[in-house]
Amino acid sequence: MKVGQITYCGNNYGSVLQCLATQTELRKHGLECVLLTRSETGLGRLFQTLEFRLNRTWKRLRYPKHRQAFQECLQALQPASGTDGLQSEAVEAINRFIQTNIRQETLSWGQLKKMSRSQEYGFFLSGSDQIWSAQWFITNRLWFLRFCPQQKRVAWMPSFGGEVLAEYNRPAYKK
Repeated sequence: MKVGQITYCGNNYGSVLQCLATQTELRKHGLECVLLTRSETGLGRLFQTLEFRLNRTWKRLRYPKHRQAFQECLQALQPASGTDGLQSEAVEAINRFIQTNIRQETLSWGQLKKMSRSQEYGFFLSGSDQIWSAQWFITNRLWFLRFCPQQKRVAWMPSFGGEVLAEYNRPAYKK
């Protein structure tokens, strides 16, 4: 049976190793685990950008006392080096490791929805690590497996990466 894995697996050694550990452990139990990433082109990319901007604007209007926290989150998206502070050699090594060791597919939102309703995948895992950020002000539908039916959603050791869940995230996290 195939399992769809949704997690952060990028310019971070820990996240890559956690992704690999999940795939390795599931393989031991006879499951074929595939890291699923989202990539949009054309109109899909336009709608994804529009959705982000609308969410950002709505949260700023709904929670004005948290504007400074929102600004800090946005600044975190713009690292000085463009590689989360890693040297280019380290980024290249991580990417080679991912290509060699992590089974992955890149799909659009529409492809994810269609695939999730098929019999090809038995269930989908969200996690691990800090996939559900306590402070990040935009909740990502992908991290919450909103593309698939509820009965196929599994929280796989996700953490909030903080002790307190921000007021502005409580409604989305409760859902």
